[in-house]
Amino acid sequence: MLDVSNLTLGRAGTTILDRITLPSIEGGSLIGVLGPNGCGKSTLLKALAGILPFTGTARLDGDPIDSMQRYKRSSLVGYLPQDLPPPSTFVAYEVVITACKAARPDLSGEQVAEAAQVAFDRLGLGGLAFRPLSRMSGGQRQLVGLAQVLVRNPRLFLLDEPTSALDLKWQSVVFDLLREHVRMRNAVCLVAMHDINLVLRYCDRVAVIGNGAIRAFGPPEEAITPAVLREIYEVEGQVEASTSGARMIYVSGAL
Repeated sequence: MLDVSNLTLGRAGTTILDRITLPSIEGGSLIGVLGPNGCGKSTLLKALAGILPFTGTARLDGDPIDSMQRYKRSSLVGYLPQDLPPPSTFVAYEVVITACKAARPDLSGEQVAEAAQVAFDRLGLGGLAFRPLSRMSGGQRQLVGLAQVLVRNPRLFLLDEPTSALDLKWQSVVFDLLREHVRMRNAVCLVAMHDINLVLRYCDRVAVIGNGAIRAFGPPEEAITPAVLREIYEVEGQVEASTSGARMIYVSGAL
């Protein structure tokens, strides 16, 4: 379970998030984090990952995240930044194995190799395992970055735009995998996104950030409304159901 209460943080003397509080998020939940550019989505994930200092409380299964020893936090919290893994001469298998060993020294070499194989298989990377990152597309490198997080099997996933470089097929593959994984492992996943339609389709609940605060939180069909689109995104739009029953955003224009 993840509990966030009165979380405040800023940068260069400017408050970015002011006393953020979320209802307790139980294991097995996939939570979309939405909001316009610069609202603090990435900042929130970095704070929960232990990268940025904050005031307030953030607890994972009752333990304060900011006071965890580095080893414990790295084994429990998996953070994927928005930036893609850079091109390099290292092959995909090397970077995934290295990431797992660094975060999970409690695992044997055999366990690490098995976890890496599972991650590569589930992300369709088997044929790219021994290809240098410098010879991969941006989308392929993004999948390798996700494999670096999955292989560790954390309790809390913090994913910043994990599908930004992926085509439609792989966006669906990744979100199907995330939803299945967090439910099977009883983990919690916060995923910062700009694509509202993906969040509507896949996430259990949504946190909408605007002006440094949580402006809406709840099931997607309750949190994402025409009023929220006007207030937070400054656009006129509607939420409509497709023929399959899936809800989608249709934007008619900026205000």
